[in-house]
Amino acid sequence: MKNKIYFGIIVFISIVLLGCTDNFEKESIVKFYEEHCPSGNIYNYRKIVVINDLGGCMNCNNSFATIMADSLDVEDILFIVSCDGCKVDISPYIEIDRENVIWDKNLDFNELEIVKTCAVIDFKDSLYINELHVK
Repeated sequence: MKNKIYFGIIVFISIVLLGCTDNFEKESIVKFYEEHCPSGNIYNYRKIVVINDLGGCMNCNNSFATIMADSLDVEDILFIVSCDGCKVDISPYIEIDRENVIWDKNLDFNELEIVKTCAVIDFKDSLYINELHVK
Protein backbone atom coordinates (compact mmCIF):
# COMPACT_ATOMS: atom_id res chain seq x y z
CA MET A 1 0.00 0.00 0.00
CA LYS A 2 2.82 2.41 0.87
CA ASN A 3 4.48 1.68 -2.49
CA LYS A 4 1.28 2.72 -4.31
CA ILE A 5 1.15 5.96 -2.34
CA TYR A 6 4.82 6.71 -3.06
CA PHE A 7 4.29 5.88 -6.73
CA GLY A 8 1.27 8.19 -6.85
CA ILE A 9 3.22 11.00 -5.23
CA ILE A 10 6.12 10.56 -7.68
CA VAL A 11 3.75 10.58 -10.67
CA PHE A 12 1.97 13.69 -9.35
CA ILE A 13 5.23 15.56 -8.75
CA SER A 14 6.50 14.60 -12.22
CA ILE A 15 3.33 15.89 -13.86
CA VAL A 16 3.49 19.14 -11.91
CA LEU A 17 7.18 19.68 -12.73
CA LEU A 18 6.69 18.96 -16.43
CA GLY A 19 3.63 21.19 -16.54
CA CYS A 20 5.46 24.02 -14.79
CA THR A 21 8.40 23.74 -17.19
CA ASP A 22 6.02 23.95 -20.14
CA ASN A 23 4.30 27.00 -18.64
CA PHE A 24 7.62 28.64 -17.77
CA GLU A 25 8.92 28.20 -21.33
CA LYS A 26 5.67 29.49 -22.81
CA GLU A 27 5.68 32.50 -20.46
CA SER A 28 9.31 33.18 -21.39
CA ILE A 29 8.42 33.13 -25.09
CA VAL A 30 5.45 35.44 -24.51
CA LYS A 31 7.61 37.88 -22.54
CA PHE A 32 10.30 37.81 -25.24
CA TYR A 33 7.68 38.53 -27.91
CA GLU A 34 6.11 41.38 -25.94
CA GLU A 35 9.52 42.99 -25.47
CA HIS A 36 10.29 42.81 -29.20
CA CYS A 37 6.78 43.44 -30.58
CA PRO A 38 4.88 45.47 -27.97
CA SER A 39 1.95 46.20 -30.30
CA GLY A 40 1.62 42.62 -31.59
CA ASN A 41 -0.27 39.56 -30.37
CA ILE A 42 1.74 36.34 -30.13
CA TYR A 43 -1.45 34.30 -29.97
CA ASN A 44 -2.02 35.07 -33.66
CA TYR A 45 0.76 32.57 -34.41
CA ARG A 46 0.39 28.80 -34.34
CA LYS A 47 4.06 27.99 -34.85
CA ILE A 48 7.37 29.66 -34.11
CA VAL A 49 10.41 28.92 -36.26
CA VAL A 50 13.72 29.65 -34.53
CA ILE A 51 16.71 30.28 -36.78
CA ASN A 52 20.02 30.36 -34.92
CA ASP A 53 23.61 29.21 -35.19
CA LEU A 54 23.57 26.92 -32.17
CA GLY A 55 24.31 23.22 -32.25
CA GLY A 56 27.06 21.25 -33.91
CA CYS A 57 25.98 21.21 -37.56
CA MET A 58 26.00 24.53 -39.40
CA ASN A 59 25.19 22.77 -42.70
CA CYS A 60 22.04 21.44 -41.02
CA ASN A 61 21.15 24.90 -39.69
CA ASN A 62 21.69 26.40 -43.15
CA SER A 63 19.48 23.76 -44.75
CA PHE A 64 16.82 24.31 -42.11
CA ALA A 65 16.91 28.10 -42.60
CA THR A 66 16.62 27.68 -46.38
CA ILE A 67 13.71 25.23 -46.18
CA MET A 68 11.84 27.29 -43.58
CA ALA A 69 12.19 30.43 -45.70
CA ASP A 70 9.62 28.91 -48.06
CA SER A 71 7.03 29.53 -45.32
CA LEU A 72 7.78 33.23 -44.81
CA ASP A 73 4.48 34.19 -46.46
CA VAL A 74 2.45 32.09 -44.01
CA GLU A 75 1.02 34.72 -41.69
CA ASP A 76 0.45 32.50 -38.66
CA ILE A 77 4.08 31.39 -38.43
CA LEU A 78 6.43 33.61 -36.41
CA PHE A 79 10.13 33.55 -37.29
CA ILE A 80 12.74 34.42 -34.69
CA VAL A 81 16.13 35.02 -36.29
CA SER A 82 18.57 34.82 -33.41
CA CYS A 83 21.97 34.94 -35.11
CA ASP A 84 24.14 37.43 -36.96
CA GLY A 85 24.24 35.62 -40.31
CA CYS A 86 27.96 34.83 -40.26
CA LYS A 87 27.50 31.06 -39.88
CA VAL A 88 23.92 30.63 -41.14
CA ASP A 89 22.57 32.22 -44.31
CA ILE A 90 19.67 34.41 -43.21
CA SER A 91 19.43 36.40 -46.45
CA PRO A 92 15.90 35.09 -47.29
CA TYR A 93 14.64 36.63 -44.05
CA ILE A 94 15.97 40.11 -44.78
CA GLU A 95 12.96 42.08 -45.93
CA ILE A 96 11.52 45.36 -44.75
CA ASP A 97 8.13 45.40 -43.02
CA ARG A 98 7.74 41.69 -42.35
CA GLU A 99 5.54 41.48 -39.27
CA ASN A 100 6.16 37.78 -38.71
CA VAL A 101 9.96 38.06 -38.41
CA ILE A 102 11.72 39.13 -35.22
CA TRP A 103 15.36 40.16 -35.55
CA ASP A 104 16.95 39.15 -32.27
CA LYS A 105 20.17 41.13 -32.66
CA ASN A 106 21.12 40.78 -29.00
CA LEU A 107 20.55 37.00 -29.05
CA ASP A 108 18.07 37.32 -26.19
CA PHE A 109 16.09 34.27 -27.33
CA ASN A 110 19.20 32.09 -27.18
CA GLU A 111 19.77 33.22 -23.58
CA LEU A 112 16.35 31.80 -22.61
CA GLU A 113 17.82 28.32 -23.35
CA ILE A 114 14.50 27.02 -24.63
CA VAL A 115 16.14 25.49 -27.70
CA LYS A 116 19.67 24.22 -28.27
CA THR A 117 19.58 24.49 -32.07
CA CYS A 118 17.19 25.58 -34.83
CA ALA A 119 13.65 24.55 -33.97
CA VAL A 120 9.96 24.65 -34.75
CA ILE A 121 7.80 25.37 -31.72
CA ASP A 122 4.12 24.44 -31.85
CA PHE A 123 2.69 27.30 -29.88
CA LYS A 124 -1.08 27.24 -30.36
CA ASP A 125 -2.35 24.57 -27.97
CA SER A 126 0.35 23.17 -25.76
CA LEU A 127 3.99 24.04 -26.15
CA TYR A 128 5.74 21.40 -28.25
CA ILE A 129 9.34 21.98 -29.30
CA ASN A 130 10.75 20.09 -32.28
CA GLU A 131 14.48 20.74 -32.47
CA LEU A 132 16.83 19.95 -35.31
CA HIS A 133 18.90 16.95 -34.19
CA VAL A 134 21.75 15.38 -36.12
CA LYS A 135 22.89 11.83 -35.40
